[in-house]
Amino acid sequence: MLPGGRTFLAGAITLRGGIDFHLARGAVLKGSARWQDYGQAGALLFAKDATGVSISGDGVLDGNDRAVWQKLADEQAGGDVKKSDWWPQSFCGVWWPFGQSATNKTLIAGRPG
Repeated sequence: MLPGGRTFLAGAITLRGGIDFHLARGAVLKGSARWQDYGQAGALLFAKDATGVSISGDGVLDGNDRAVWQKLADEQAGGDVKKSDWWPQSFCGVWWPFGQSATNKTLIAGRPG
């Protein structure tokens, strides 16, 4: 349980089976801006082959996605998030930040899971 009234900064969190990940009212789970903090999971919250997992409460999950993408662009595209042909294939899928078109044929589907 994350108690209310605080912001918790985190990288990838792996949820095991049989858990209720509860965010109390006023709690914020904010994703790190460093894309490296997501490791192989590739996501703020990750559960694979887990049963009985739930996320509850009135708290906020803030993936901090714009900061992650900006950090990645700063490192790999000179800070230009709209620069063509820089998108790392492991981060491409059905969600496109900063108005990037999902019809861009240079991208391969498959957002990390």
